[in-house]
Amino acid sequence: MELDELRNSWKGAGTDIQPRQRSIGELLRHQDQGPLARLKRRFRKSMIVIPALALILLTEFRHQQSFIYTLLKYYLLAFCFFMELYFIYNYRLLGQMQEMNGNVKETLKRQVALLRKGLFWRLVISRSMVALFFILLEMLFVFHVDAGLQDWHQKPLFLRIVLYGAFFLFFWVLTRVATYRRYKRHINDLEELVKEMDE
Repeated sequence: MELDELRNSWKGAGTDIQPRQRSIGELLRHQDQGPLARLKRRFRKSMIVIPALALILLTEFRHQQSFIYTLLKYYLLAFCFFMELYFIYNYRLLGQMQEMNGNVKETLKRQVALLRKGLFWRLVISRSMVALFFILLEMLFVFHVDAGLQDWHQKPLFLRIVLYGAFFLFFWVLTRVATYRRYKRHINDLEELVKEMDE
């Protein structure tokens, strides 16, 4: 709905650039169901969920003395920390987009590009951390024999690699679908609006 209103506002505002920019800026600030507002809600929820997840991890692993649980705890906490930074940064970026002054088109172009780039790097980092965790598990076989992983260690290497690959493929598809539904489609709407401004 907001995208259509923004297009109509842009196309129907005549040749005067400043009134068009003010009109678009007002819509971006006050629309509650548009892509900016939806993205802000998503990021705000995630900013709450990530610390809650970290607290649950600390609670669950506090009595576990095994090396593998200690490694897993700090690994997941590091992941939560980087994800929290990502959500905070993008939430603030969306706030800046809603308070735009000056050249709306150029500001939108730059900030939508930042959102898209941030989403790309979030996927790269989260997928890389999963792959790195599998590598760390295999390295444990060489440097540290952990009682909690004895059953896993006894499985043939080929089977472990197949299971790693299957989980990574599942994670890849899951993050692709979830990212599109939660974030990317709204960023696509904003990018389409910017393209409409060039016409």
